[in-house]
Order: sequence, then structure tokens, then C-alpha cells
Amino acid sequence: MSICLDARRSYFRRALLLSAIIVTMYLTLLILVENHPAYRIMIDDLLFPAFNGLAAIGLLYAAIRSETYGQRARLAWTFLFVGQLSFMLGDVTWAILELGLHQEPIASVADVFYLSYYPLFALGILLLPAVPLTRKESIKLLLDTGIVMISAVLFFWAFLIEPTIAANEEYTLVLLVSLAYPVMDLILFFALLQLLFRTSGSAKQGPLLLLSVGIATGIITDAIYLLQSIQGVYETGTFLDLGWLASYAFAGLAGVLQADACNLYPEDSSDEIEYRGKHFFWLAYFPYLCSAAAYIMLIWSRYYLTDSFSAFSWGIGGIIGLVILRQIVALNENVDLYNKAKAEIDERRKAETLLRQSEERYRDVFEASPDVIFTISSNDGAIRSLNPAFEKFLGWNAEEWLNKPFMEIIHPEDLAAYLEMFHDTLRGRKTRAQELRCLSASGEYLTAEIIAVPLIENGKILGALGFARNITERKQAQSELERAKEVAEASTKAKSEFLANMSHEIRTPMNAVIGMTGLLLEADLAEEQRDYLETIRSSANTLLALINDILDLSKIEGSKLELECRPFDLKKCVEESLDLAAANAAEKGLEIVCIFKRNLPDMVIGDVIRLRQILVNLLGNALKFTEEGEVELSIGSSALESGNIELQFAIRDTGIGISRDRMDRLFQPFSQVDSSTTRHYGGTGLGLAISKRFAEMMGGRIWAECEMGKGSTFHFTIVAQPSAPIEAIPMSPMISGKRTLIVYKNDLARSMLAESVRSWGMNPAVAISGKSALEMLGAETFDVVILDAMLDDVDVLSISKEAKRGKNSKALFVIFIPIGCGLSRETQVDGWLTKPIKPTQLYSLLVGLLSPKRDAKSIVACTRPANSEVDKHDLRIIVAEDNPVNQKVALSMLKRIGYRADVAANGVEVLKALERQHYDVVLMDIQMPEMDGFEATRRIRSSGIKTCIIAITAHALNGDREACLSMGMDGYISKPIRMEELQKALEKII
Repeated sequence: MSICLDARRSYFRRALLLSAIIVTMYLTLLILVENHPAYRIMIDDLLFPAFNGLAAIGLLYAAIRSETYGQRARLAWTFLFVGQLSFMLGDVTWAILELGLHQEPIASVADVFYLSYYPLFALGILLLPAVPLTRKESIKLLLDTGIVMISAVLFFWAFLIEPTIAANEEYTLVLLVSLAYPVMDLILFFALLQLLFRTSGSAKQGPLLLLSVGIATGIITDAIYLLQSIQGVYETGTFLDLGWLASYAFAGLAGVLQADACNLYPEDSSDEIEYRGKHFFWLAYFPYLCSAAAYIMLIWSRYYLTDSFSAFSWGIGGIIGLVILRQIVALNENVDLYNKAKAEIDERRKAETLLRQSEERYRDVFEASPDVIFTISSNDGAIRSLNPAFEKFLGWNAEEWLNKPFMEIIHPEDLAAYLEMFHDTLRGRKTRAQELRCLSASGEYLTAEIIAVPLIENGKILGALGFARNITERKQAQSELERAKEVAEASTKAKSEFLANMSHEIRTPMNAVIGMTGLLLEADLAEEQRDYLETIRSSANTLLALINDILDLSKIEGSKLELECRPFDLKKCVEESLDLAAANAAEKGLEIVCIFKRNLPDMVIGDVIRLRQILVNLLGNALKFTEEGEVELSIGSSALESGNIELQFAIRDTGIGISRDRMDRLFQPFSQVDSSTTRHYGGTGLGLAISKRFAEMMGGRIWAECEMGKGSTFHFTIVAQPSAPIEAIPMSPMISGKRTLIVYKNDLARSMLAESVRSWGMNPAVAISGKSALEMLGAETFDVVILDAMLDDVDVLSISKEAKRGKNSKALFVIFIPIGCGLSRETQVDGWLTKPIKPTQLYSLLVGLLSPKRDAKSIVACTRPANSEVDKHDLRIIVAEDNPVNQKVALSMLKRIGYRADVAANGVEVLKALERQHYDVVLMDIQMPEMDGFEATRRIRSSGIKTCIIAITAHALNGDREACLSMGMDGYISKPIRMEELQKALEKII
């Protein structure tokens, strides 16, 4: 640290100027009153306390500011301030005694303050942060300090202590005070040595140097003062007093400089001073100089201090011993230095060997590399070196291109990219590989992948080291791949367009077939006619399902199928899937049982449509291959480490099963286990293949466990995200504790029902037949009776009549009937549900029936309303359809569900009709002549007409729904039109 800090930000120069002014003023006053001893005494007594106070203020300033250097630094400067303050109080006391009280101040209270200064100052010096020393350095410090201190003690004894004792033998107090000063000087001298030896390599030497000079000046001045006092020649107000004044000045300036350093360089704060290795040169020889001086004093004492010669001899002996130990330490240190130097030389030689080997390897790589390696100068961009690969790549002679600009072989259109890479490399920036065209000897441009890195020597970038790889063949292959990709994309597009057109062309007549068949089935027909129509509708539905499967498989293979990700009710999804399979189950007299395992989440996030499709496919397969028994669907879940949920589904049937050697044919498109199976049961094998793809897309898998003749179990899993759970509905107290009789012939369904009602707080009892049920109803009283409509031994009508006449006349009767079956009005039941069993529906029904606010009991019959019962609605509807058959189908369906409609054959007629009058709903076909549905919709919306537009189209591929909605349509129905779907869409508008 420089002693002269920035004058604009420091107080040091101002303090230095003030010190110089005070010293100059003091010298001037001494000269003026040279012949007036009384005035000299008065000047000393008045000026010294003031100047001492200024020095104390400087040290206090340092103590305050040194907090940035740590608590130890602050404490050290605080002790220095207190020591200087003690000395100032001694000066003040001296002046009061001498000037005010006219007493002799020697051996007075003033000496108490003076003598307190030395240990306080020494302690502050020892607390100053110092250079951390190694063990050997600490030993050297101890030996050097010992040599110098013994020499100092000998000097003080010879010239100060012994003469003081001789001069003051009769005055005990004066003698003690007089001896105390040289002893305190020795203590301060020891602290000074520690300061010099331990901070001589410090990065912050300025304040410590000033402090050392001030202490040394004070010790020397004290020694001279004692000598003059012993000789009786000391006079107050002489130039000797200037030494104390200088001592105060150096101490105060050291404090100011320390405080300025804290202000200007706070980022260098540290409790330990950083070692820089810049020692004061003379400190290394100071112990030896002291040894020589001590030896001279020994010779001198032989002639002039004969009484002390023996003590001097012992002191010199101690010095010699310490010097010998010091040399031993130095020799050991030199040996260590020699060993370290030797090790460094060995390391350097090894490094040189490795460097040479590395250069040889680099040369081998340079020569043998199949890629071009080159160097370019930063001055002119010229080539400085080229490896043989350059000639193989471009056909040029490498020597001819040395010292020529590399840019001359670059294609003009690629020069900008090359220059940017070259300039970035010279700036030390990271660059990316560039594909550049290079001129070959044949005149043809070949493509190279070039990358460059800075060529650095001694920390300076001299140029660029480049690597070039011939990628001409790779670029040609990429071009061929691009062409092949374009051909494949064109083929895929053609395939998609073909599928879309085929879908439209097939669905259009299918709409008429299914629609007209449905309308005919509503009429009063003979059984034979109804059977023919049912066959037509079943075949049409099978064909439609096949078309949907083919379209799904096409979308999956073309990676055009995107999964939805939205919250849905898991149990509701499963029960809707059961409803879709209910008709097939009822037709074959099979029971479908659904079991929800515990801890199953109510809401999850995923693709509800694809999950429902997998369930319907697997349930449909299970029902197809099962002639008697049951189909069981169980659902469980488990948490994953990622925070998601794995849903586990199992569909078990009691069908024909599959042999183990044919399991590998499962889940393959257009593949079935056995050709005989296809002839007997029909099907294409697409359902399982699509289900497998859907399960894998949703993060799961699918597999089967089968045994020939005993049935099959199909398992699949999907991964879903957890959704915020819906608020749990508390169990109704209306049903809690109700005695319930469950009469069901299927064991699994009966067990599931008993477990469900038990979980609701009800008390279940079970009967496996109608006969046992009648016995239990005659013997016990029940609140609720749940009946299976398909009991083998007793019909439901007999059970309900018999029970209503006995003790269970007030019991509620709930019956489960297969879908499509009716109930006789004589059957005395309070409520009914269609199979398969859905626990959530049963719970809602029981709560409603047992609620005290419900209306009078009513029997719900499973019959369709007659045509006269259909409500007539006031919606004004226009059907935009170019096919006459489809027009008739749409109008008939609308009439069946209570609506009247007008017809337009294309988009132009729709626009004209809307100009004539207002319509609430437009049922818009998409593919029409003259103006299609999209253009008509666009013009309707741009004109500002507010009407609801529902697309009814044979386009059913992925994205068709989104395209219709994005054009401004309000709904979407795919052909063939389902009456239920059409009615639901219109009811939303109402």
C-alpha cells in the first residue's frame, strides 16, 4: 500500500501537513526562546499534551474505521489509542504539577500514566493482524527475536540501567521510576521486533511502517534522555524533545493512514494480512548486526565494566547459541529449498518430455488425420500450415497454398459466414461449425464442415487453428433423404386425403341406411319385418365400427393422433363404458360386474375418450367370446414417484379362453388367434391393436392371461396426472343402519352389492334365489330389498306381491333389469335401474327413495312414449344437405323428436334463406356443390347473423371437429346421425 493515497479521498496529506506545521512552529519557538529556560519549559508543557491529543485522535479514527478489517484489527488500534491517551494524560499531569503547582513532576502521578502507555501500546502492536507464519518461520522469528533482545538488554544494562542504579542509590522511589522506563522500553522494543518481523511481507505496510518509525523514535529518545539525565546535562526545550514530538506525529499519522486505507480499500479487508514476500532487506541481517554489536560491547566491558563482564559473557554465550541454532534452521531450510528446486527441475524435465511427446503425437495426428487441419495467421488471414488431407480433399498442392489467404478457396456466397467465424475466433469467442463450399483443383466446389479455435501462444491469440471435414457425400445423402421425405409426406397426404374421402363417401350412404332403419323400427311392424330391420341395423353398425377402427389405426400409424389432457370423473367414465356394453350383455344374458378398489381417485387428468374406447373394446371382446357366466371389470390405482398415478384395469371373462401357443397373435392389426374364431364370432382384430397403441401412448401397457376353456383376463395400465379432488359428499344419514336384503343370482354381483351397501353404513343380508328370499322376507323385517329381475326359480312379480302383504309392506323395493326389458305395471317396486350394476346410481336412487321430501311412490315402466307424446318445439331449423336421401333422413329424425325444418341443397341456398327469415339452427353439411359448409359459415359469421351452426358431416378424421369449431361453428355431429346425439345437441340450444 502506498503511503501517499489519493489526495481527493484521504485525510493523510492534511494530517501530514498539520504535523509539519506544528513541528516547524515548535522549532521556531525553541529558537526564539533559546535563552529563556522558563519559556522553553512552558512551551513543552503546553504543546506536548495538545500534540499528543492529536496523535490519540488519529489512532481513535483508525480504531473506528478498522472494523472493516475485522474485530482483531479494531481491538489492536483501540489499545494503541488508549496507550497514546494515557501518555497524553501523563503530559497533562506533568504540566499541571510543573506549571500550576510548581512541584517537581519526577516520580509523581504523571509517571503512572507514562508507564501505562508502554504495556498498552505493546499489547496493541502484538494484536495487529500479521502475516501467517509456517512452523519453521515461527522458529526463525523466535531465534531472531531472542538474539536482538539479548543484545538490547546488554546495551540497556551497560549504558542505562547500571548507571541509573549507580546514580540513584539513595533515592528508592526515584530509582524505581528511573529503572522502570528502560525496562518498559525493552518491552516496547520486543513488540516492535514482532511488528517488524511479522509484517515485513505485508501488503499493507504503510501504517505499520509509520507506527514502527514512531515507536523506534520514541525508544531512542527515551534512551538519550536517560543518558543525559544520568550525566546531568539534560535541559527541557532542547532539540531532543523534538524526538518525542516526532514519535507522536508518526503514531498519529499511522492512525490516519490506516483509517484512509479502510475507506479506500474496504474490499481488501481481512483479519490476516496477505503475504506478498517483499521483506525489508536489512531485517534479514539485523540479528547478526546485533550479535556483532554485543561482541564489541563484551570487549568494551572487559576494560570499562569489569564488574559486569561475567554477565556480558553469559549473554554473548546465549547469543552465540541462538545464532548456531539459527544457522542450523537456515541450513535445513536451504536443504528443503534445494530438494524443492531439484523436484521442480525434475518436474520441468518431465513436462518437457511430455511436451515433446505431445508435439510428436500432434505431428502424427496432423499428418495422418483424414480431416484437413490448417492454421491461419491473425495478421493477414494467410494459411501457415496444411496437412496432407488438404491435397486428398481438394486436389491442390499444399505448398502452393501456404501464405495465401484461406478465403480464396471459399465460395463467394459463403464468404460472409467464413469471415464472421474467423473474426469471432480471433476475439476468443466460441464458434459453431459452418458448412462452407471450397474450390477444388478440378474447379468444382465441394462442401466442407469447418470449425476454428483460437491459436494461443504465451496468452496471446496469434491466429486460428481450423479443421475441415469433407461432407459432400453426406450433403448428397441428405438431399436424397429430403427428396424421399417429400415423397413420403406426399404419399401420407394422399393417403390421408383418400381416407377422408372414403370416410365421407361411405358414411353418407351409411347415414341413410342407419337413419332410415332406425325410423322404420319405430313403426308398428311384424316380428319378421322387425327381425330383418334389426339385422340391417346390426350389420350397418358393425360396418361403421370397422370404418372407425381403420381410421383410428391410420391416425395412430401416421402419428396424427393427439391425446387430450383434461380432468375427468374416473368412475363416471367407467360407468359410461359399461352402459355402451350393456345391450350386448343383456342380449346374451351375461352379467357385467364392476369393482372399484379402495383409494381410487375420483378425478384424474388424461384422455377420457381414449380410455373409454379401450374399455369398450375390451368389454366388447369379453362379451363376444363369452356365452355364459359373467364379465368382471376391476379398477385400482397406485402412486408413482413422479407424482403421477398409475391406473390398473383388469377385464375378466368366463369365455372360451386362448391357448398359450397362440398368445403372440394378440394385439396385432388384422390378426386373430384362430381363423375358425373369425368365422364363428367375426371381427377384424383391430380393436386389441388399437387398445394396445392407446395404452402405450398414455404411458402404460396391455397384456393378457388366458387359459383355454376357462376364460381370459386382459390387463392394461395408463398413467394419469392427479387432479384436484372433488368435494367429498358425506354419507347420507337417511340410509345409514337400514336393514337391506340383496336377492341376486350371480355370486360376484351379489358380493359386490353387499360390499357397496355396507360401505354406505347399511346392514346387508343376501339371498341366492327367490325361494330363499321369500323365506327371509317372511321371517325378518327389511327396510330395503334389492332384486335381480332375472331370478331362475321365482319371478319378481310374485316376490313383490308376497312381500307387500306381509311384515315388509313398508319396505322399499329396487329392481335391476337388463337393458331393453320392460316391467309389468303390476310389479310393485319403488324404483328400478338397468344392468350392469353401477354403485353410484344405486346410491343416488336409495338416497332419493329414503328422503322424507320425495313424492309419492311411482313405478317407472321401461316403455317408449308414443308419437303423440312427443313435445313440439319452436326452434326454427334449416338443414343444409345436398343428398336427397340424407335430407329425408334428417327431416324424419327431426320430426320424430318434435322439430320441423326447412331444406337447402347447398351453401348458396342457405345464405338466401337466412336473408329471407331468421333460423335458430343451421344443420350444415360440409361437402356440398356450389358452396361448401365452411365458406357458407364464414359468410354467415362475417355478415353478423346470429344463428347456431352445427356441422353434420361424413368427415370424421382427426382435426375435423377442430376445423369446424375454428371456422365459427357451434357444434359437430358425425354421420351416420344418431337420433340421441342429434336430440342432445338441440336440447343444449334450447
